[in-house]
Amino acid sequence: MKLKKRLLFVVMSMLLMLANSLTFVQAVGNGRSIKIENPVKGHIYEAYQIFSGDKEDTGDNLSDTLKNVQWGSGVNDVLKEKYNAVEFANLMNKNTDDIDRFITEISRNLTDIHIDSEYNSVNSNYIISKLPTGFYLIVDKKDDNGDDVLGDVFSKNLVEVVSCCAVDIKLKGNAPTVLKKVKENIKKVERDEKLDDGYNDVADYCIGEKVPFELIGTLPSNLSDYKKYKYYFHDELSDAFDYDENSISIQIDNKNINDNARITYNNHKLTVGFDNLKTIDGVKSDSVIKIKYTATLNSNAHIGQLGNENTAKLEYSNNPNADHDESTGYTPNDTVIVYTYELDGQKIDALTNVHLSGAKFKLYRMNGLEREYANLDREKVIGWGKNGDEFESNEDGKFVVSGLDDGKYFLEETQAPTGYKVLNEPVKFIITAKTNNTQNWNEDPITGLESISITIGDNKKSGNVSKGIIKVEVGNISSVMLPSTGSKGTILSLTFGALLIVIGILYKIKKENE
Repeated sequence: MKLKKRLLFVVMSMLLMLANSLTFVQAVGNGRSIKIENPVKGHIYEAYQIFSGDKEDTGDNLSDTLKNVQWGSGVNDVLKEKYNAVEFANLMNKNTDDIDRFITEISRNLTDIHIDSEYNSVNSNYIISKLPTGFYLIVDKKDDNGDDVLGDVFSKNLVEVVSCCAVDIKLKGNAPTVLKKVKENIKKVERDEKLDDGYNDVADYCIGEKVPFELIGTLPSNLSDYKKYKYYFHDELSDAFDYDENSISIQIDNKNINDNARITYNNHKLTVGFDNLKTIDGVKSDSVIKIKYTATLNSNAHIGQLGNENTAKLEYSNNPNADHDESTGYTPNDTVIVYTYELDGQKIDALTNVHLSGAKFKLYRMNGLEREYANLDREKVIGWGKNGDEFESNEDGKFVVSGLDDGKYFLEETQAPTGYKVLNEPVKFIITAKTNNTQNWNEDPITGLESISITIGDNKKSGNVSKGIIKVEVGNISSVMLPSTGSKGTILSLTFGALLIVIGILYKIKKENE
């Protein structure tokens, strides 16, 4: 029995106790079953027999009397050696106001013997069938991938089980939920009223830019059952992000509570929360906790479809009957992803397609009427400023700028290859990345980024979506072959031509005089 298993329900009634018989609403015989309605998606449930016995024959099919009460197969020897089964049942019956203590004692002393549930996909519920006569605990064990569930909400409400037919259990005390979202800064995002504008599961950014994130947590409907309530967000950033520690904002129902929260950050793991959320004034079961912060996309970022993920989960008290520190559960992870892209350039002779080295460039984008030039470190963008950094085509004529967002850019040639003229105008291009901004991303990186392309003028060319690469060719014309007006070549040409004309005229005059 793994310690992470969480008790959900005690199947017993504390209506009437006799010396050697326990009166209860029971599951009886091999035809009896328990139906669990409103289950948590992906969870699996088990039944543990706490008390066994024989159904007392009263001539009534609806008899709720059990005789010859003994410990069931779901209880370990620790509890059996400590208590007689009938004595323990009598204690429970006499101390119903303190039933939580007995439930906790049982939950700590379970065996591995249980009856598994089966999922009914038609009715979206779970069935635990073929139950021998007795009292049962229903335990949330594992999810449908076989992983241990880190905790669902424990309900201290007692549940009745009818002896003649299937018992319906409607899960109460719903678990808290967490949403992790990232803000898309350019493209249109499907609106969700729970979220601020632009927030969804997918975004793209330049390396060096601050990326806004948002966490939204809810509370259980049975919050009032807890004396204390532990509540922590666990947010894990990939090494592609540098957390901006002064950016964090924590609110509950739009009221700032930064001073009440515990905030730690270590090794790309951000933890924000409360040892006892119930100490916050005004907190209630329908309260919403919202956390916002930014993290800078850094040079460790993956380029292209692999993306850069950021995952969060919520840890919370899940058993109002136990000490809040020892009984906590976790929500499933919620993941967002940020993409960034690469420009691969090729410098060529516009007439011969020969690759040209030694061309120097700067890259800029417009911020209103102002140019922002790319600052680079080993071909990767690290920020934007007034001057920026030059980059140069290598011996094969290639140059690379990595870590770009979807958007419009300008490639400005600052120095032409030897024998060539600098381009008169910058090359304007648009990177278009089609991303899934519909609030229903399935957490597969491939489905988050569907395509990428580059547009120059009227020409649009698809890129390599897997690698996140788009390509551009920049052509130059030799200054010897095609000099520009006002250049030295033009002056020399015109001078030489004029000289030929003068020589021709003088030659003609000489001939006429002869």
